Amino acid sequence: MRAVWLLAAVALGCARPVPQCPPVPACPSAAASTPPAPAAVASASAAATEPKPRPAPREKPRAQLFDAGTAEAGFFPRGDAFELGLDGKALDQLLGEAEATKSDALIVLKDGKVIAERYFGQKRGPIETMSVTKSITALAVVMLVESGKLASLDQPISKFIPEFGTGKRSQVTVRHLLTQSSGLAHGKDAKALNAQKDRTAFSRRASVVDEPGSVFSYNNEATQLLSVVVEKAAGKPIDAYLDEALFRPLGIRGWQWDRDRGNNVQTYYGLALEARHLARIGQLLLDQGSFQGRQLISKQGVAQLHAPSDKSPYYGLLWWIRYQRVVHELDRAAKVEGVELGPLSDKAFGSAEAFWLEAGARLGPGERDALARFVAGGGKLTRERPDHPIGFYADGSLGQRLAIFAEDQLVVVRQRRRRPAAEENESLSFPGLLKLAQALVPR
Repeated sequence: MRAVWLLAAVALGCARPVPQCPPVPACPSAAASTPPAPAAVASASAAATEPKPRPAPREKPRAQLFDAGTAEAGFFPRGDAFELGLDGKALDQLLGEAEATKSDALIVLKDGKVIAERYFGQKRGPIETMSVTKSITALAVVMLVESGKLASLDQPISKFIPEFGTGKRSQVTVRHLLTQSSGLAHGKDAKALNAQKDRTAFSRRASVVDEPGSVFSYNNEATQLLSVVVEKAAGKPIDAYLDEALFRPLGIRGWQWDRDRGNNVQTYYGLALEARHLARIGQLLLDQGSFQGRQLISKQGVAQLHAPSDKSPYYGLLWWIRYQRVVHELDRAAKVEGVELGPLSDKAFGSAEAFWLEAGARLGPGERDALARFVAGGGKLTRERPDHPIGFYADGSLGQRLAIFAEDQLVVVRQRRRRPAAEENESLSFPGLLKLAQALVPR
């Protein structure tokens, strides 16, 4: 009976929808969820108290770390991966997968030094960063607040876009645009927006479909409105403003930023940067906004970028947040008649299976039956929570990424140019990049 109730409970728990952005670990399969016998549980508990085996000795990398002829001049100094504490095998895997996914650029920085810089036979040059543009746009907004040109992130956008001065649209703030919680109508993708001659004018007509600030919904149209906000606050278009306030101080030259046929700078995509440019921005953020003794962004401003927003723990101000793991814990709102849930309320579990095994070990047969009936009736007993943020990253279509891991003092950049449609597939976006980058520093 115990096996039946536990298997059913786990299977029902896994039937709940899982957030799509970013993906979280899947629920365990039914086969994997069959609980062990009590003796096995006791044995496993005893094993958990034994010392963990020591990690395997680090290896030196064997892969090619730099392209022949790539000049060191004009960039950060090079460093030795092994001496800086990186695992060579993990670095080999990262570089191998980068090449297998047809990357056009990959850069790894550790402690401010270049560990790897590969272009895989492709020419260096600006590459469209896609939605990484959004994250760079957020830097402009934060810098404008710090300079006093923008009153605050909570300023209504009607200050800059007068037609937003009435109705529910008057409640939309700059922060809502940055946290994807504006409540404005938008397409499922960017196709309708891309088809417009004047994309800003199109975005300015968006109506409110959700209460502003109430729902996270990834919104290209709302992000494009920041082009207007920045231009009005800065007194110049965002490309000119960032060239002066950020790019030139960082030594970034030769970038490109698209405008639509209405001559609007695009803030939901459109910025083309070299991999070295992105690496410089990443190192700036890793160094708390400081570059060569000059504080371009305050420490508080950088922290705001990756502070979880109210409606999504995975999202800050147009930057995604990376966590070490997702834990499962008791939903404190859950009330099950005849069951004392207190012993389970202060624990976090690495999987749904681990939660149910603990519940099965602590509760009596009657309580286990009550839980099974509760879940079978649609009750929600557990919730998922991301645990221990370890970094933040900018993410764009085709696998454009700029990732910053503060604890490990790592910056990782990956870029890929668009290929003909017949050559494109999801695997080429290098979905495993962040996981492989995390493995570079042994734990």
